[in-house]
Amino acid sequence: MELIEKGLYNYPESSIFPYPKEITTSRYLLPKMKQCGQKKVLSNGREIDDGFIRELNEYRIEEIAITLFATPEQQYDFNRNTVEEYQKIKQSIKKCAESGLKVTVNNILDKTTIRSIESLCEQCYELGVKRTEFLRLRPIGNAKNIDKSRLLEEKDMDIIIPSVEAMKRKYPDLYLSLGMSFGPNFNGKTLDQAKEKVRRAKLSWVKSPYLCPAINQQYWGISPKSGNVYWCFFLISEPEIARIGYVNIKNGRVTIDSPVDLSEETLRKKLKGNCSSENCKYQDACLGGCRSTAYIFARLKGDSDPLYSGMDICLTKYYERLYGQSSVTVWKERL
Repeated sequence: MELIEKGLYNYPESSIFPYPKEITTSRYLLPKMKQCGQKKVLSNGREIDDGFIRELNEYRIEEIAITLFATPEQQYDFNRNTVEEYQKIKQSIKKCAESGLKVTVNNILDKTTIRSIESLCEQCYELGVKRTEFLRLRPIGNAKNIDKSRLLEEKDMDIIIPSVEAMKRKYPDLYLSLGMSFGPNFNGKTLDQAKEKVRRAKLSWVKSPYLCPAINQQYWGISPKSGNVYWCFFLISEPEIARIGYVNIKNGRVTIDSPVDLSEETLRKKLKGNCSSENCKYQDACLGGCRSTAYIFARLKGDSDPLYSGMDICLTKYYERLYGQSSVTVWKERL
C-alpha cells in the first residue's frame, strides 16, 4: 500500500492499476483502488456475498471480472474447482449482475474449449453478464508446462470466429470480445479508421495511444514482492526475458537497467511475419498486436529473434479470409 502511495506521488501523470488476482482476499487494497480511480476488480467468484458487494459499491467499483467455463469439467481442468464451487461461482455472477455491477466473464480458449463457446454464451446471457472476453491459452505461468497439443493453431479460428459471430447475433446485448492475444480486427476499415478504433478502444488502465502498452515503454508491470519491473506484467513468470528494471521499495522510484527496444520506430522496421509492413496494411495502427503473445509463441516455434515476431494469429486476416472485405457491413460494429 505504501508503494502504491509512493507511485502516485512520483508519477502523477501515470495511471496506477493495483492487480491482485483475487479481490476478496485483498480487500485492504480497495481504498487505494478508489484513490487510483480504478473501477474494475478480478475474482474467482467463490467468496462473494452481499456484504462484499456493498463494499465494492462503497469504493466505487463498477465492474468485476470472473473466470467461468461452460462445464464443471472444464472449470476443474483449468481452475481445479469442484462441482459445488462451480455452482457457487455461477450464483456469485448472478448476484453481482443483479446488484448492478457490470460482470465480465473471462474464458480461456484452447482446443478443449473452442466448441463450448455457444454453451458458455447461453449461460452468460442467462446470468446477466454484460461482457464475455475470450482469452487465448498461452504457455506461461501455471500453463508453462501445459500439453502443447492443446494450444490453438490457425485452423482453429475457423471454429472460433463463426461461433463468436453467431452468438453476437443471437445475444446482441452480450458484448463478446476476443482479447488482444488474438490481435485486432480492422477488416473493412481504412488505415485512418483503424487508428481511430485503437484510439477509442485503448485500454483505460494504461494511458497509451498504442494497441499494446509495452510499445514505447508506456507501461511498467511492477511486482511488489520481488521488486522487479517487467515490460509486460503477464510475463512475470518469465523474468529472464521480461525483466527490465527494479523499483526502490523505500522511495517508489523505478530504475530501468535492462531495457528492451519496443519503440515504434524499431517495430516499424523489424516486425516480421503477419505484422511486417509488407504483409499488413494496418501496421502503422497496430504495430504488432500483443507483443508478449507474439513473443511467447514465436519462441515456442524456435524463432531466433522472437521480440520482433508478428502475431501468429490475427483477427483481421481471418475476418478477411472467412467473410471478405465487406464483413464490416454484415456484422454489427463493436468498438
